[in-house]
Amino acid sequence: METSTWIWIIVVAVILIALIAAFMMRKKQEESRRGEAQELREKASGQSTEVRRSETQADESGAHARQARAEADRKSAQAEQLESEADERQQTAASHRSERDEHHRRADEIDPDTDDRDDTPDDSRADRRT
Repeated sequence: METSTWIWIIVVAVILIALIAAFMMRKKQEESRRGEAQELREKASGQSTEVRRSETQADESGAHARQARAEADRKSAQAEQLESEADERQQTAASHRSERDEHHRRADEIDPDTDDRDDTPDDSRADRRT
């Protein structure tokens, strides 16, 4: 055989060995990735319970927050109602006070025994006459 034939045989053999080595390395890499993927899947499955527990806790916290918000809204509405009632009662009291003072003033105007120079408050004069 000629030298060039041997060279071609060696070149083809080297190329075949390189291709076989590359193919085997690729297979080994794929197996390694499959193993890694399987480990990640197992880890994710193990975390599923933790995720469900966390989601349940988050849902419970959300429910408690909504309950607290509803209670706060109810209390706020109740406080507004009580404030409104207090305002109405203050207005009624002021109206009654004004009406009472007007009656005292009118009584003082028409009473011949009332001294117009008396500087005491209306309440004091009313107490003296009763």
